[in-house]
Amino acid sequence: MTQHIGRDGNGAAPLTERLQALATERRPDDVALPRFLQAYYRELPDFDVDDRTDDALFAAAARHWDLGLTRPPDAVEVAVVTPDGDGWHSDRSFVMIVSDDAPFLVDTIRIVLEQQGVTTHLLVHPMLHVCRDDTGRVTSVGDRATEPECPVEAWTQVEVDRCDDVTAAALQADLETAVAQTHRVVADFAPMRDRMGELAQLDPLLGWLIDDNFVFLGASRFAFDDTGVTRLHEADLGLSVDNDIVDPPIDLKAPAVSVARSSRESAVHRASRLTAITVRHPGSGGTDIVDRFVGLLSSAAYRQSTLSIPSVGDRAKAVLGLATDGAETHTGRSMRNVLETLPRDVVFELDADQLALLVIEVVNLQERQIVRVIDVPEPVGTWSTVLVFLPKARFSADLPERVAEFVGAAYGAPTADVESFIGTSSLARITFTVQRSTDEVPDLDELSDRVDALTTSWVDRLEIAARRQLGDMAAGRLVGRFADAVPDSYRSSVEPETAVDDLEHLARLLDSDRSLHAALTPSDDDDPAMWRMRVYTRGRRIALSELLPVLGNLGVRAIDEHPHHLRITAGRGPFYDIGLRVPDGVTVDDHRHREMTATFERLLLGEIEPDGFNRLVLAAGLTSWQGNILRRYSKFAHPTGFTFSQSYVEGTLARLPDLSATLIDLFEARFDPSLDDGERLAAYATADSELLAALDEVPSLDDDRIIRMFRSLIKATVRTSAFQGRPTVAFKFDPSLVPDLPEPRPAHEIFVCSQRVEGVHLRGGPIARGGLRWSDRPEDYRTEVLGLVKAQMVKNAVIVPVGAKGGFVVKQPKTTAEENRAEGVACYRLFVSALLDLTDNLVDGRVVHPERVLRYDGPDPYLVVAADKGTATFSDIANEISAEYGFWLGDAFASGGSDGYDHKAMGITARGAWESVRRHASVLGLDADT
Repeated sequence: MTQHIGRDGNGAAPLTERLQALATERRPDDVALPRFLQAYYRELPDFDVDDRTDDALFAAAARHWDLGLTRPPDAVEVAVVTPDGDGWHSDRSFVMIVSDDAPFLVDTIRIVLEQQGVTTHLLVHPMLHVCRDDTGRVTSVGDRATEPECPVEAWTQVEVDRCDDVTAAALQADLETAVAQTHRVVADFAPMRDRMGELAQLDPLLGWLIDDNFVFLGASRFAFDDTGVTRLHEADLGLSVDNDIVDPPIDLKAPAVSVARSSRESAVHRASRLTAITVRHPGSGGTDIVDRFVGLLSSAAYRQSTLSIPSVGDRAKAVLGLATDGAETHTGRSMRNVLETLPRDVVFELDADQLALLVIEVVNLQERQIVRVIDVPEPVGTWSTVLVFLPKARFSADLPERVAEFVGAAYGAPTADVESFIGTSSLARITFTVQRSTDEVPDLDELSDRVDALTTSWVDRLEIAARRQLGDMAAGRLVGRFADAVPDSYRSSVEPETAVDDLEHLARLLDSDRSLHAALTPSDDDDPAMWRMRVYTRGRRIALSELLPVLGNLGVRAIDEHPHHLRITAGRGPFYDIGLRVPDGVTVDDHRHREMTATFERLLLGEIEPDGFNRLVLAAGLTSWQGNILRRYSKFAHPTGFTFSQSYVEGTLARLPDLSATLIDLFEARFDPSLDDGERLAAYATADSELLAALDEVPSLDDDRIIRMFRSLIKATVRTSAFQGRPTVAFKFDPSLVPDLPEPRPAHEIFVCSQRVEGVHLRGGPIARGGLRWSDRPEDYRTEVLGLVKAQMVKNAVIVPVGAKGGFVVKQPKTTAEENRAEGVACYRLFVSALLDLTDNLVDGRVVHPERVLRYDGPDPYLVVAADKGTATFSDIANEISAEYGFWLGDAFASGGSDGYDHKAMGITARGAWESVRRHASVLGLDADT
């Protein structure tokens, strides 16, 4: 598969150049295709390209090219393609359309997709200049710069949810109809506008409408006399062609020019109820005529002052004239504000008297903290516009939909066109329309009381929820502590029941000495793969760029993120609400829930290395400690020459979660000190047999090699301090059992690993002296140390028969020399301490083994850490550690340090060494004579 790289990233060729190269390679006879690809994807943003391969982008464009290669004049080509073969496979479907360019195309396509419930993932909509021959076949294609003389065509590609055959067929049919309707509307737009223009002298409102304040979508004409109304079909334009529905019905008793709304929603441009302009006027030959125009008020119409709109403004001014002391009084200004902010459709539809009554009623509500429901019947039909006024303090993001659904249930009908308005008064307004089933409306006073109960203030709802969950006393403390600290942005987006949990978590964090806390909760979505991680911090802000990689390390995908900031006594209490999707096939049971939360916290605190081994917490059900065991074995394998990279090993273990878990079973059976011998032998045999049986089923040789590497390293481990509970852990290996280890193999090897330090100590035999160095080779420090061991074996031949060397690297180097030295000293302490954690001691001539360390080798109390490169001044530090551990070599542990030592007595010179060894030969497991 072709690997995709961003257009300008890493020196890669631009996307269009790469796709043109693919076209030349795969379809060399299609000479126009490269030019098409250049123009087709020229304006595609980088963020839409990043997760798509060149192969996929090429296949989609080539399929689109084939669809539109030959097209008769004015034809609309539509296809819904679900790729599944011929080198092109996708989990999604692709809508492809080729037509003449026209306004509203993209908006109309979106309407159809939304009506079908299909989600859009990518939209490609280039305006291509295309020349065609007499058969409709493309002869040249480009953009305005390359082919300015060619007609403009719209080539629209929409990547959508995968569609089954039935959905694809319905979607294709609906799109063909909608695009054809769009072209019909565009073609008839000027004739429709001209027809209204011929009538403009009847009412200045008509002139205002044709001045870019009305989007004409359809027009029809009717003749009427005493016998009735007759439709003149030859006069139909736009959406009215082939559409016999007259909605709303013609009302011959209405004013000569009237405005009303249809029950139908527009299928072109904007999915709103159509506005109908009806004009009654005398026709030629004594026949009276009704012209009906349907369309949508333009965005410009909503931005203008009501008072400036002809006819409508006159009615509004008449309403203002009702103010007791004029329009500039407080009451007059309030009335004007109401007129300007009422739903524009309502102002168009009501006559002056109706409008006045409504305005006066709303003005009387302005400064009163009450809830009121007002029903405004539309002049034609059974629709009502419902206005719900309520105290602004109660408003929240989800309130409009909740109130509309609640009121709609009282009407016994669904609601539409839900909108909200928050102005300068103390009341907010929620507006929607509802189609009444009868002429009767619910009892509005009773309905207002019920909405009042529904919309009780957020803080009051918080207290109710807290009392229900925590009891009266705890609820009072929690709400009293945090209610004033919660900002409006939080109240508008978080339900009180959820907020109680948030505030409880935050309170526990603030009352502790911790800097952050995380909580994982199921999403409100019914999808079991969807969860929410809430991160609470003590004054610390965390950037999304910091959170996303941490979540990626856990193998989950962030869907959305909402930061919140509470103003608390201690400063600010930032916390974050992140939507997550867990990997397919993973069930978040109680164990995984607990471990994922704990691991996430430790990653944010920097206590765990941020890599793919953390994916095993969810994938394999491991703890972060268990994942760390596999991480450390992987890190040991890398400098020994194991060929697979860490990221490849991480991916393999995540793909084989059962095998990963069995490796941990094998390790724990071998080294868990809480098991008795019988339990240990049985558990070890079971884990090993299960591992070998599972390996027989692994089809990949790479997977087999990786799992067997871990198995071999576990079996080659003779000691580990992993169960002592320290962050820095040591593993002692029998190098003869480690496969493919570079020669010469030492007799003993200790590997030390933590997030801050990593290193090895190699010994040629039980009695071997050598220094520890601070290595500056993080990728191959073992190779460096092994080379020093070879030299040491020759150099110390006179003193002791075999040599030893160790080295460590600082994994988190600092920026300044002083800080880096301090970190080096700290890492040296960790390294030396870890060596002693699994080293035997001599107490009163008796070997004492370290606590919680199981041993599969003989007594091994001899360890000397002399100085070397980078550690020349560290001897006193090593001896200080030796004293803390009560280690038998005392000052000789690090060749004496600044206080000096007795070489002969401590066994450092040749004779002294042999005397010391002979003296302790029996406890060291050596033959004194040999």
